[in-house]
Amino acid sequence: DPTFAKMAVRKDGRALEFASAEIRANKDLVILAVAQCGTSLLFASDELRADKEVVLKAAAQDATALLWASEENRADRDVWLACAPDRHAYWKDEEYVLKELEQNEGTLLAMANIKFQQDPDVVLRAVAQDFYALEFAAKLQHQ
Repeated sequence: DPTFAKMAVRKDGRALEFASAEIRANKDLVILAVAQCGTSLLFASDELRADKEVVLKAAAQDATALLWASEENRADRDVWLACAPDRHAYWKDEEYVLKELEQNEGTLLAMANIKFQQDPDVVLRAVAQDFYALEFAAKLQHQ
């Protein structure tokens, strides 16, 4: 029931986990859920996990929501800006990822798209800040 689902996700966005596939594909209800609990993006339909508006709302509430966003959204500069609105000065071309990693946030590598996870420069900076970031590095070729 959409009315009941709306009440539930307004109270706790995590209620989306227990909703039907139809509710998980309802953009308005998913936006309500992720605005309350960004990580509820995990329970949204694949289509909505690829919807930039939904992902922006989720990322603004909780940056870890990027773990469940589509690869396209995980590579989108606007989405990354939503995760770190207080650091806009650093976001220029691909350099924004490197600057974020320099600011003691090595675990951002977990949320980065594959091109950053495969970049030796990005991986080294991430691991320098947080050894556990190595877990999220894609296999690198010896150079």
